[in-house]
Formats: sequence, C-alpha cells, structure tokens
Amino acid sequence: MTDRGLSAYKGTHRTKGALGGFLKLVEVGKIPEGSILIVENLDRLSREQVLDALNQFTGIIKAGIKVVTLQDGMEYDLESINQNWTQLIISITYMARAHEESETKSKRSLAFWENKSEQATNGKEKLTSKTPAWIELSKDKTQFTLIPEVCKAVELIFRKKLDGKGAEKIEREMNEAADVWKPPVTGRNKKGGWTKSYVNSIIRNRAVIGEFQPHKRGGKTRLPAGDPIPDYFPAAIDSDLFYQVQEQLRTNARKNGNAGGRTGKKVSNLFTHVIKCGLCGYPMHFITKGKQKGVEYSYLTCDGLAP
Repeated sequence: MTDRGLSAYKGTHRTKGALGGFLKLVEVGKIPEGSILIVENLDRLSREQVLDALNQFTGIIKAGIKVVTLQDGMEYDLESINQNWTQLIISITYMARAHEESETKSKRSLAFWENKSEQATNGKEKLTSKTPAWIELSKDKTQFTLIPEVCKAVELIFRKKLDGKGAEKIEREMNEAADVWKPPVTGRNKKGGWTKSYVNSIIRNRAVIGEFQPHKRGGKTRLPAGDPIPDYFPAAIDSDLFYQVQEQLRTNARKNGNAGGRTGKKVSNLFTHVIKCGLCGYPMHFITKGKQKGVEYSYLTCDGLAP
C-alpha cells in the first residue's frame, strides 16, 4: 500500500488513502485475525498526536493483526505486548517523536511562507515565477511587466461583461475578433483561443487589479499561505471596472435567488462557483461537452485550471 501525497501528520492517509481502506476492512472484520501488516516504521501508520496515533495502533492490534516494522525488526501483537508491556512504551516514544518532527517541519514551512510573503509585500523578492497571461517576469525574476495586447483583451472582457453579455457570447466574440489577443495552445487548452471557463476565471480573478494570494501544497491540494498581497502585480485594469463587474455578478445572483447558477430543468449547475476545487481552492462550474449516444453530457471544471 502506498499513499503518495497524503499526509500522515494531518491524518489524510487514514481517511482517504490505501491505509484508510485497510483500516475500514479491519473494522468490519474482513481482515482475519493472525494477518500481518508490514510497515517501514511506525510513523508510516501515523504522525498525528500521540493519543490519536496510539488509538489507531492499538485498534489494529486488538483486531488480531500483527504489526511488523522493517526498520528495527519489531513485532507487535496482543501476545507480545501483554507479555512485554515495554513494547507499548517504545511504540508511544516512536509516535511522539514522529509527531514532533512533523510539527517542527510544519512550523518551519509556515515561517518560510510568512517570511516570503513579507519580502514580497516589501518588494524585495517575487514569491512565484508563474504569472498571469497578461504579465511577464524579467529574466532576473525581480520585475513584473504588463503585456499591452493581453491587458487590452482582459479589459475588453470586463467591458463586455459590464454590457450584460454572458461568458459564452464573450468567448465567441473574442475568438471571432481578428485584432484581439487570444490564448495560445497549451496542454489544457488544446485548440487555443478563449474558452468559457477562462472568461469566467478572469472576471473573478483579483490578480487583474494586482492582488496575489500565495499558496502552498498540502498533499495534492493547493492551500492559501497567509493573507492576499495587494499591489503585488501591476494592475491590468482599473479597479473601478473590476468592482463594477463584481457588483453586477452579485446582483445577478440575487435576482436569480441563487449564487451558484440557473435552476429549473437544468439544475446541474446549481453549485456553480459555490463548489471549490479540492486541488487549488478555485471556484468550479459545469460545462457541456456535446452528446454521447444522444445524451448530453457535462462535467465540473475548475476556474483555476483555465489556460
């Protein structure tokens, strides 16, 4: 069993990973007594608080499962622990040490991001080399520069939205206009050009007015790291235009009685922009991708993964 990218410190592997599946089988009695669970070390089972880790460990032992740790050759089961209770003391020591190590790393990581954020706020260092499409980073990675033709396209999207046009119409008009910048072909945008999801992403993206939200990885998930940094990027559009569009979005949501999208016969988009992506935290919405065997199909897409 492997749980790559799942945290033993936060217990994610216990609820979502392969170990979680094993523990459920133990609970329902589908792992027979006398079975052996081999792990590299006890910290592979858990790096949580000692009591949580111990509760999980003793639960496995009480189910009649023998735990063998390869690193030190220890074997833990009901018989061995009852005959030699010092084994339990040793296991608790390992669990406490594993948790302390993870907690120290977590604190160091948080301090690192706080320091990076402070430096970025003070203009000393750029937090990321990944920039929005309308910005390029200098070769020495110290200066952001606006790309005029892309900024013009971004502003045009906001103007069209303020005129009451929907994302689909904006997408079509932007792609049909010969003199408007269009996104290039990428791994996610295989045909290039504007897409509805990218339009929706941009009109809600505070980076267009210069704000930057640092993120860090929590397993496979991107998590906010500290507060948003204002004026981190040069602004692509005027802030008044941005907030006018945001107010329009809120007003439309109130009129519909639903912040997520239309309701009625097609209710698949009930939670549009309410559901958040588990990987990066951006809003998600439904898009329709034609028909299969006469049946229209759609799926959720993440605004943060737009081209």
